Amino acid sequence: MRKYLPWLFILSFLLVTSAQAAVLENNYIKIIVNDGPWDTGRFTLETTGGDPARLEDDFQELLFGGADPWSSYTTIRIDGTDYVFGGPTQRRAGFELPYGQQVAGPQVIGGTIQTTYRIGPLEVTQILSIVRSNTTGLDDTMQIQYRIINKGSQTHRIGIRLLLDTKLGMEDGAPIRLGEQVISTETALGSAQIPEFWQAFDNLENPQVIAQGTLRGGDLTAPNAVLIANWGSLADKSWHVPLTGQGFIREGEDEPDTAFALFWEGELAPGQAKSYTTHYGLGGVTISRGRLSLGVTSPREVIRGQSFKIIAYIENIEQGSVENGYVRLELPGGFSTSRSQERKLGKVEGGRAFTVEWTVFAGEMARSGASYTVTVGGDNCEPVTATRQITIVGPPRITLNCVPPAIEKDKERWVLAGDKAREPIWIFPVKVEVANRGDSPSSVEINCRDVEHVALALPYDRYKFIGTLEPGQSYSFIWYFAPQSFSGATGKIEIVAKYMDWEERARCSIYYPKLNSQLSLKQRKSSVTPGDTVGLDLWVRNAPALGSYSAVVLYDPLFLEPVSVSRGTAVRGRDFSWQQVGEGSIRLEGNLNEQRDVREDTLATLYFKARVPGLAELKVIPVSPVYPQVDHIIKIEEASK
Repeated sequence: MRKYLPWLFILSFLLVTSAQAAVLENNYIKIIVNDGPWDTGRFTLETTGGDPARLEDDFQELLFGGADPWSSYTTIRIDGTDYVFGGPTQRRAGFELPYGQQVAGPQVIGGTIQTTYRIGPLEVTQILSIVRSNTTGLDDTMQIQYRIINKGSQTHRIGIRLLLDTKLGMEDGAPIRLGEQVISTETALGSAQIPEFWQAFDNLENPQVIAQGTLRGGDLTAPNAVLIANWGSLADKSWHVPLTGQGFIREGEDEPDTAFALFWEGELAPGQAKSYTTHYGLGGVTISRGRLSLGVTSPREVIRGQSFKIIAYIENIEQGSVENGYVRLELPGGFSTSRSQERKLGKVEGGRAFTVEWTVFAGEMARSGASYTVTVGGDNCEPVTATRQITIVGPPRITLNCVPPAIEKDKERWVLAGDKAREPIWIFPVKVEVANRGDSPSSVEINCRDVEHVALALPYDRYKFIGTLEPGQSYSFIWYFAPQSFSGATGKIEIVAKYMDWEERARCSIYYPKLNSQLSLKQRKSSVTPGDTVGLDLWVRNAPALGSYSAVVLYDPLFLEPVSVSRGTAVRGRDFSWQQVGEGSIRLEGNLNEQRDVREDTLATLYFKARVPGLAELKVIPVSPVYPQVDHIIKIEEASK
């Protein structure tokens, strides 16, 4: 039973309309994300068909909340200040925490549900998807991922706390099986104590739902800490809570209510992005029943040359004790463990449950499809055996390739070679191709580590998160880079793909030719007759580090009479002047207030009155900086009668 603040319950009843939701589901599980108007971005997880071999777990809850998710929520910490991810809430979980600005979602994009919020200087995206469980081998697990980009100008200390309000069907307080521990009281785990995964179920005789949270290994981001406590304590506090060692029953109530809080902490530099990923869903346990019931779990697929865990759950389901209990692991050829394969359990009391764990190495001679066996027994107790098959796969192998553009110069503009339209470009597209040529899936993060003579077109666009690439799958995208000067250079880029514990690097070079600085005059109207006023814009192109300029304009006073000169858009503020320095000569002075590279902009606009028909010559002679002289002719036609 959930607690509300009394007055808040009434208010919620009056104001909350039926919840909207973004939904992602398959034959095993369903993810539901709240679309508001309250608790936007919060999610729940349910089974649909669940484990195909077990009818008991069909259409059961794995997280509390049903179609109106609210009790599981995520805290984003920035420099010690806590914010709730998503929209405002009217209920207890995260009540009165500040929240950010909704940017996008929740929306189904491909095989994900994505929700993005801007929280202070950070842009945070929650990405939920359905992935394969490492113990069932089925797509019955929710991947929870947060991608954070620092769009500010300073480094920030950041943190994420993910609160999962676990619920196993009708069971809300099942013990947690974590390594060799059976946890039924509040527990805090430091980083060194965090296992690869935990599982939860009520009993081995007839478990209704077997849940699993996977915390480390492969593509996952191991938390810095984990708290297991009653939901109320975690819901009321946005970060750590003091643990008293009590069970999972909330104060003042009589029903257990288990919840998990996962913590990640670190720093994020300006423009930097990080991704944090964990899994929660169904767990695979092979169960054999007897006086000593046995459940065995391990990954369905293991990578050759790496270690993995085999875990045996043992429970005496009867009242009487079993003397001289034992558990024995039998491994096929090619697999080995440094721990004794037989463990003495001694006297196993009635109702007692405990766990035994082995770390096993898959060697070069290990055969895919082989099975191991775990047997448990004792005096006057028939042995019970459970067998699980292991599939051996090779590691992922990510290949990375970048294809730079071929850049040419046309009329003092950069253009792409082969572009028939000869459209000018100011950022250079680099095609990046990433593929998984290995035998197992892996998520991939790509970052641009070293850049020379070019710069990222978007300063914060240094990281790309590709997601999971299955064996044989590839992905390509365009990364944009900007030149650092008009002087021409060969830009050098190093791109790094990070996956598992490996890195793959690719380097490419972008050559771009020098662009010469130019001035030009552009006449505003083509038809000019005596008495007309004609305007001419003085343009500058490809001007590096331009801070100020001066120029002399020569004109023929027989044909033209100066009217006025106005500053161009490149000149900021009022620091611009012009004066007539003699018959047929004008001096221009302009200050840009700062030195900056000017791609193409106007320095001034000159206005002349046409006097008589003829060809009026104009010359612009730059004084500072020194650019090539500009010549222009205005054709003044006779007025039509």
